[in-house]
Amino acid sequence: MKKQILIVIDSLRPGGIRTSLLNFLNNLDLSLYDLTLFCFHMNEEDIKLMPEKIKIKKGNIFLNIAAMT
Repeated sequence: MKKQILIVIDSLRPGGIRTSLLNFLNNLDLSLYDLTLFCFHMNEEDIKLMPEKIKIKKGNIFLNIAAMT
């Protein structure tokens, strides 16, 4: 049985956090984990960078408003 991981992030703006997250995801053994990435603000370019086996959830308009900093 795979262990489940949920990662929640505000956005994937270019920079250190995005680079670190992508390195982590690309080096994680996805045969052992069922990983879901929840991102409040994500565009199609960001989705293309993610490994295929990762489930991606986006926030709806109400969650985006609530998550504004």
